[in-house]
Amino acid sequence: MAVTIFFLKRLDIPCPKIVEEYNMHMGGVDLMDSYLGRYRIRIKSQKWYMRLFYHLLDLAVINLWVLLKKNCTAKGIPEKQLPNLGEFRNILADALCNVGTSNGVKRGRPSNVDLERKHAKKPKGLGHPAPCKDIRTDGVEHWPIFSNRLRCKIP
Repeated sequence: MAVTIFFLKRLDIPCPKIVEEYNMHMGGVDLMDSYLGRYRIRIKSQKWYMRLFYHLLDLAVINLWVLLKKNCTAKGIPEKQLPNLGEFRNILADALCNVGTSNGVKRGRPSNVDLERKHAKKPKGLGHPAPCKDIRTDGVEHWPIFSNRLRCKIP
């Protein structure tokens, strides 16, 4: 409804169909832009295809998080129990880094390397933070140790 300034009368002006359609679907684009602005992959590259890849990766992660929220609300899980977008990205990155490694029980006699590692003295140094509970209990091995040389953590 529009109000004219001179006569202060209300006039019914029909809204065009295209404007109604735009207003109905506008929120999704705005939400995606706001989510992209919060947690964007901040790697600068001069190659256009790398920037496109990072942008598409961001879009895929956000769409996955939105689907997770929709599925959990459909199942009746409260939103307070769901991770926010930043936590979800961290959980997803940890899971993708540990794909393909398994903590299966090795069969047969243990090798000499395993026995040496078991009985070797650990060098004293700074403690490492404990991995999150999901990683500890998912049955997946940790990153392999490539070297036993003692070096500082920060080169």
